[in-house]
Amino acid sequence: NAFTEHSYLSNTPGCTNMKRVRQEWKLLHRSLPEGIQVIASETQPHLLQAMISGPMYTPYRNSPYHFAIFLPPQFPLVPPSANIRSYGLRLNPNLYANGHICLSLLGTWAGYQQCETWNEASTLLQVLISIQALVLTKEPYYNEAGYHNHLGTSEGRQNSRAYNEQIYLLVLRYLTMLLKNPPLHFEKEILSFVAKNWEGTVQRAKQYLKEVDENGFTGDVVVPQTAAEDAVDPEQKVDKKMVTSEELEKHSNFLNEDGLILPVSRGFAVSLRTSVLPQLLIALKEKGLAVEEGEL
Repeated sequence: NAFTEHSYLSNTPGCTNMKRVRQEWKLLHRSLPEGIQVIASETQPHLLQAMISGPMYTPYRNSPYHFAIFLPPQFPLVPPSANIRSYGLRLNPNLYANGHICLSLLGTWAGYQQCETWNEASTLLQVLISIQALVLTKEPYYNEAGYHNHLGTSEGRQNSRAYNEQIYLLVLRYLTMLLKNPPLHFEKEILSFVAKNWEGTVQRAKQYLKEVDENGFTGDVVVPQTAAEDAVDPEQKVDKKMVTSEELEKHSNFLNEDGLILPVSRGFAVSLRTSVLPQLLIALKEKGLAVEEGEL
């Protein structure tokens, strides 16, 4: 069936090289890894849509992410165009609030090596796997240009921890918006993902709040400038006190399955408790998925 909703719907003409398009379809059908789904249209072969689930042990694991893809007339001599349904959220240094995706294979970022750029032999499968593996990473702070130089430093650990907390909150907000306004052609798949995963997502979120209450951990790292500041309730004043690397090591020195270092910081807990989690619970309840909200 034809797409009636697609961010590139008005982009015509598109690729007419049906031999290559069918090769792409066949490769996707045969080789898509777990966590990636794609929809194509016989009547609009230049348009595709994809849903990529966030990998485990990253702050992206609690939601799927929707992408629109356009094959231009010169494809495959030029790369495809793609964007993310962002709901106005900056989810990653490579995923902008306006939907723009910064990725060398798409020709939207200058790669370090020639192999990272698009050529005629490149495929849509490579693009999707790159987004899943290289963008939705366990420490997306280091995706920011130049920030890889902070790897292994105290500053890098501090900023990466704070950034992951901000992204986790944004992901729950993204999931809330996805439930309230899902993409038309992926609504069934999104609801299926949420139905399988929402209980674990909510239980872990409540556990983070419980641990903060019980342990009384009051240290807050300084949120890096590149973090998505709109994850935090602007009406909530948060004390941001720098935590020493020794204190971080004392509590934990590894990322959990949500890409967080436990226990979480006070600012994170405030935002999660007062706005992010309650809004998600309301959206889940509207879909008939959530039980009683309980005390947060």
